[in-house]
Amino acid sequence: MESLEPRVERSSAVEHQAPTLLPDLLRARAAEVPLWRRAAYFAGSGVCFALGVIFWVVPLVTGIPFYVVGLVLLAVASRRCRLWVNAFDRKLPRKARLAVRRALHKFPVRAVREMAVPFEG
Repeated sequence: MESLEPRVERSSAVEHQAPTLLPDLLRARAAEVPLWRRAAYFAGSGVCFALGVIFWVVPLVTGIPFYVVGLVLLAVASRRCRLWVNAFDRKLPRKARLAVRRALHKFPVRAVREMAVPFEG
């Protein structure tokens, strides 16, 4: 027979010092992006993905940076892609998430930097 008293789980002191949770990588926009800007972001992401494929075939430069830039531009233009990027970001280890945030705040496109959550640290 089980006791009616609530079970108290014993835990170590390390578990009580949980690290601060990081917010989502890309925040939602307050206003809708104009259609012409969304089209430009989609076109830019298409160009970046094409360059990624080209540089994957031609081994001068790796194509991975172009894939990343294309994905970020697509996330700026598409709500669904932004939600997917944020869900994938939550699965990464904390060190990797911090490195992604550092790199994103050095991104040359101002709209992408504004969409990213401010980075502290």
